[in-house]
Amino acid sequence: MSERPPIIVLGANHAGTRLVVDVLRTLGSAAGRIDNEWLEDRTFLEVHRRLISHIAGKGWTRTIFDMGFVQGFHDDAHLVPDIRGWLAEGLPDSFPDRSRPWHWKCPTAVMFLPSWLEIYPDALFVHIERQPVDVARSLVRRRQFLDFGRATAFYEAMNRRVLDARPAMTNYLHVSIESLADNLPSLAEMAGLSPDHTSLGKACASIRRQPRRGWQSDRSLLGNLWETTTNLRAAVRERNGRR
Repeated sequence: MSERPPIIVLGANHAGTRLVVDVLRTLGSAAGRIDNEWLEDRTFLEVHRRLISHIAGKGWTRTIFDMGFVQGFHDDAHLVPDIRGWLAEGLPDSFPDRSRPWHWKCPTAVMFLPSWLEIYPDALFVHIERQPVDVARSLVRRRQFLDFGRATAFYEAMNRRVLDARPAMTNYLHVSIESLADNLPSLAEMAGLSPDHTSLGKACASIRRQPRRGWQSDRSLLGNLWETTTNLRAAVRERNGRR
């Protein structure tokens, strides 16, 4: 059986990549070995953790949300041989049948697009964007950033990397969270999927399902206060015309 190139979901952290992965899985694409809340296949998550450990000494979280790294790092693809070796170890378990549509995502892949374009030049790159204020709200809510301005700058820097690499992508689909439901037929066709009406309906329902905001009984008092404060700060920025 011939191996198909993967569907690679691109976008900044909290921009909606997890939603795209969930939609692709519902439409019939193979999702790999997922054992985390981010819906990231274990093999590709481990590959990116190894990449970060090779180029930085501050640890995973402190590196991937560091603005110096996000704005200044240049991937010269010199670790491509290592990546191929890591994939050879993990892919047979994560994706034993790569003759059918299969997908993966890891937002940190944005930092290594030259490498991934060399390894998978014929991949379908699905790039999702989201309103910057919504991304910033989510990043602040999860305490990856405490300042809305820096959170927005992070999103814009990550998104710019995708757009800069766009000319080298043979197969590319741009979507936003707002347009994702309307783009389901295009996504399915480009991904080589033929979902039935039930699968399409489930995918649409998952897109339209709104995240829970506001006060929640299953959240701690401090968590509820942080959530409320974050939403108020986001509302003030929107009212003042700031992204």
